[in-house]
Amino acid sequence: MRRPPVFRRALYTLPRPHLSTVAWLICAALLSLIPILAIAQPGLPNTADTVVHLWRSLEVRELLAHGVLYPRWAPDFYGGYGYPFFNFYAAGAHLLAALAALSGLGVVRGLVAVQVLALLLYPTGAFLAARAFYAAGRAARLASPAALLSAALYLYAPLRCRELFIQGNVSQLLALGVLPWCAWALTESVRQSSLRWATAAGVSLAALVYAHHPSAFLAFPFLAVYAAFLALIAGRARSEASFPAIPALVCAGCAFLLGLALSAPFWLPSLVELQDVNIGAIETGMFNARLNLTPLRDLLAPAAILDDAALNPPMPHSLGAAQIVLALFGLAAVWIGCATHQAPGASEAPGAWWAILRTGAHAGRGATADENVRSNDFSRSAQATATKVATTNPPIFRTTLLFSAVAALLILCLALMLPMSAGVWERLPLARFIAFPWRLLGPALLWAALLGGAALALAPDRWQTPALAILLALISLSVAPYLFPRPFAPVAEPTVADIIRYELAGGARATASANEYLPRWVRDPDPPPVLAQDYLAGRAPERLDPASLPAGSRSRPVAQGPLEDAWELELPSAATVRIRRFYFGGWRGWLDGSPAPLAASDPHGLIEVEIPAGAHQLRVRFEGTPVRTAAGLLALGGLLLAVGLIMWRPRPAVGSAPPRSEQPARDPDRSRYLAESRRLLIAAAVILLVAGAKTLVVGPHTRWFRRSSPVEAPAAMQHATHAVFANGIELLGYDLGNQAVRQGDALAVRLYWRPLRPQDADVRPFLHLDAITGETTWANQTKLHAGDKPSSGWPVGFYVVDDYRLEVPAHTPAVVAALRAGLLNEGGGRVPLADGRDLADLGRVRVRERRPLTAESVPGRGQSYRLGPDVRLVGRAVTMTGTLPRLEVALYWQATAAVSEDYTVFLHVLDSAGQMIAQGDGPPLNGWYPTSAWLAGQVIAERRAVSLPAGADLAGLRVAVGLYRRADGVRLPVFDARGARQADDRILLMSAP
Repeated sequence: MRRPPVFRRALYTLPRPHLSTVAWLICAALLSLIPILAIAQPGLPNTADTVVHLWRSLEVRELLAHGVLYPRWAPDFYGGYGYPFFNFYAAGAHLLAALAALSGLGVVRGLVAVQVLALLLYPTGAFLAARAFYAAGRAARLASPAALLSAALYLYAPLRCRELFIQGNVSQLLALGVLPWCAWALTESVRQSSLRWATAAGVSLAALVYAHHPSAFLAFPFLAVYAAFLALIAGRARSEASFPAIPALVCAGCAFLLGLALSAPFWLPSLVELQDVNIGAIETGMFNARLNLTPLRDLLAPAAILDDAALNPPMPHSLGAAQIVLALFGLAAVWIGCATHQAPGASEAPGAWWAILRTGAHAGRGATADENVRSNDFSRSAQATATKVATTNPPIFRTTLLFSAVAALLILCLALMLPMSAGVWERLPLARFIAFPWRLLGPALLWAALLGGAALALAPDRWQTPALAILLALISLSVAPYLFPRPFAPVAEPTVADIIRYELAGGARATASANEYLPRWVRDPDPPPVLAQDYLAGRAPERLDPASLPAGSRSRPVAQGPLEDAWELELPSAATVRIRRFYFGGWRGWLDGSPAPLAASDPHGLIEVEIPAGAHQLRVRFEGTPVRTAAGLLALGGLLLAVGLIMWRPRPAVGSAPPRSEQPARDPDRSRYLAESRRLLIAAAVILLVAGAKTLVVGPHTRWFRRSSPVEAPAAMQHATHAVFANGIELLGYDLGNQAVRQGDALAVRLYWRPLRPQDADVRPFLHLDAITGETTWANQTKLHAGDKPSSGWPVGFYVVDDYRLEVPAHTPAVVAALRAGLLNEGGGRVPLADGRDLADLGRVRVRERRPLTAESVPGRGQSYRLGPDVRLVGRAVTMTGTLPRLEVALYWQATAAVSEDYTVFLHVLDSAGQMIAQGDGPPLNGWYPTSAWLAGQVIAERRAVSLPAGADLAGLRVAVGLYRRADGVRLPVFDARGARQADDRILLMSAP
């Protein structure tokens, strides 16, 4: 009997023997050497978010030091008034960094330790998830080598480098490290129908929530669909069960329920109390999900060499070239394996899929009658073969369906990041609060990695070891331009006073750029910065506002902590005492040991309490709320359930056979065992060799994968502007992806700024789409910081890349518009240019119609006229409106070719004697669309209104139109459809009765 094809043996045969999973897991962990060595240097990378995560970790450390085990309120944020930040933002990464800091590492190294942990979680979790996935799909012949390839694909992705060296979101970095562990535990729980594995999956899902809730929000639906597919397609089936997928589905459902229960202390209060904060601010400006959708060219973009002269070198939100290519090859390997698989005992029978392909090709080429008969016989034979193969070899089709389902999940993730999905983000509940749809790259990378590992099955047996080594090197090489960050800035161990300094210097107050978690009782978001001096002087802040005490009052602090204050008061009269903390749910007050109601002051929303005259003791403390207590009880119940499931041992039924082992039997063939060992050693050697070459040779001794362009002329900049503003900031130039945009679409623009001198204050950049005449603005996007970098921190000698996605409203007229940029100072006024203007002109943009007009669809198209060689009037409509007579004229022009000059439209209203009684001359569309910009074949609609003089005789009115040159007033000759020239080179549109 003929041997089965190589890829069929590679994908559908269980490994015999298999090496220790631990050895392969260690090899996978070695993959993280390169990024770990890249961040293992003094200081921290100058990223957009690293500093805010540093302050968050510092605040959590202070709370832990005072015995607060789970943070909700950040007492030192927002100038010392406090902020419910951790009630709405998962603090898992900051808790780990704070614990590392308390162990002696300090906050800075503690934050780096969390990054190192995340980098170790990436390849190890992806390896385990891929190995379990291949085993579940009966594609485990190369489970460990292919899983190692998947681990490399998941780690060496552009998103990882962006998070490490550009974005700096430590919470998201950690969450995406937890994600493959969730997939692994879910796969095993479904594959083995095991409640113990379901418990592990539930714990990992809860860890994902605590690490970064937006990542969990996006990943949960995809993981649920993945688990459902796995249960239906590849779950363990028992022959005696009527519905064999039900146990696997139950285990997956238990995992998600347990994950939600264990993470309830975060998500339940967050959802319920979301109504008490200014969460709507997250939907505007740079946080609008519509403005952060990713074009397809960016998702598919390869790695680009970064410029050392850029303060924030741009990195597209890309899936990665290696991930895309190998995912396609992996899917192809599975489909080819399915198409060429042979049924047992039928060595010459073609595979069912190949038979179907041959049937389609034969039927589609135009066959004769005899050929059609043979084709029908062949089709029936192919269907019988397909049925036989599907019946006798179900793992083949289960594998194909499972890989196809993962490919569908990958495509769905990519589609939801594209601009065409804007409507989805507006309609999904809570989805608009995600702000950045490109976060779906996290689960997309997981699906691509699972598919990409299977690409190794395309190589013949004798070439699989070299193929694995080459692919491991190429995957790391695919992101090589992103693995060489500039030297990190030295960072001293921070103190709480540094948080205040950061906020006073213009940083994001409370580390939240949009003030989205500011309590709703705060109408004025700028309370007096009176607590800052206490922090900067190193003394405890004075929480009791002395201005709220009556004259002659005495106060003495009794206790003061991060979440509690107590005073002894002597008041000569009743008073409303104000405490310098924002009011929020959870704050409780006691007066002389009895509960005292608290209220919010107006307009700053500070805590107030009514106190009668006399001597009293006042105490306020931040505690739980009913919903937080319920969430804690839910988590406790989930924890007890998890312990019970782990401890529970089901009693086997009498006479039942022991469960079938999923592990392959050991092969006594020692040569095969040695070959597998050699493959593992070669893979480890390649990983160490690449890491050593990058760290010891390429990094310190070459300029490979890096460049440094002149700061005044960035190499990637398309158009130079060199507009200098009065504050010493220069707009070097811009990139414009497209010179035309459709109504309702978005325009991608990149600006290049640089400081000519150090900046003392922050400015806000804006981008306008204006009428070329300047009096109308159709689109505007104002950002908090250019390139997400406060200008007060821009070092001289670097330029800043500033990306925009300018949405053009659907009502914008189809004209040529002007693209202009500027800066706003701290007071909201425009910063002038050195020449006195306040806007820098960037260029012209053509706005195209969403549904272009045609000459056949316009009103009044019965008679057309030609004006000069290149313009036609193809339609018109005249109406009279209003109690004061007013003519409204709609004109539909068409350029038959490019028009070389700018013409003016004249519109004259003539009485019955032919005398002009009113006129409405002017350039087309109020000057917004000169005739020299008209496109050949385009139909241009414009509307003009002319008021008639009082007492005008409306009988016999005529309307005449035409075009003339601006320079000399000479009219263009007018010809009708028969070629006859019209008198006075004008067109009479209407003759009133």
